[in-house]
Amino acid sequence: MKKTIRIAQLTDLHLGETDEDVYGSPVRMQFLAALNTLKEQSLDALILTGDIAAVSGEIPAYLWLKEQLKEITCPVYFCAGNHDVPQNMQIAFDLNPAHFHDDGYYFKAEIQGHSCLFLDTSSYHLPAKQLRWLQQQDVESTEEILLFIHHPPLFCGCGFIDEKYPLKNIPEAWEVIRKLKNVNHLFCGHYHTERTISKEGKTIFLTPSTMLQFDCRVSYLKGLHKNPGWRIIEWDGETLRTAVDYYILFKSS
Repeated sequence: MKKTIRIAQLTDLHLGETDEDVYGSPVRMQFLAALNTLKEQSLDALILTGDIAAVSGEIPAYLWLKEQLKEITCPVYFCAGNHDVPQNMQIAFDLNPAHFHDDGYYFKAEIQGHSCLFLDTSSYHLPAKQLRWLQQQDVESTEEILLFIHHPPLFCGCGFIDEKYPLKNIPEAWEVIRKLKNVNHLFCGHYHTERTISKEGKTIFLTPSTMLQFDCRVSYLKGLHKNPGWRIIEWDGETLRTAVDYYILFKSS
């Protein structure tokens, strides 16, 4: 059996260009509260699954994040979300050029011998070429792979986001993903909530935001609270354990 790896997933940071609040949230302070907590833990990887920037891939936001991540000793991996610009991420973080394709920023990485895939939904789509690449990674693998992606490839029972801002090609994306033999666990963001969805042998984990959590019980956009959240994943190649934690910055929203 392989080594058990421990991964922290952060998502939906929505970092601005300055220290000013973003939509009423002190996003830099919230992110640092989560990051400082994780610094104290033994991690094999830190994964940021998109919407790193506040609006549209602001390079100053990425550069500020790069400075904060200098104290992280484990490898850091990124996915691009709909508020990100992959080309700007490459400039700021000096990402591997080989991971950039004409339809997005996606790649495979080995974390302590465990295979992980990272996809790009910055266009609100999983393009056909990227889906074919995903199929090929599955065919070539002889063991299970963890998948990280900003948008979940299913509707998730959160009325406002499901209706207004879902992945735009869910039918095509899910038709491919549901048939993958070696991808059974998907880790996502975008919905600013903690939720687990199981369908056709796949489990999709939604991870809360470091900026703001949404109330998915209502059909309109409503904030639930501003305490930053993150997910811890432990994986030995066979058994997966995962849990969400929050840093209590605010007693009430």
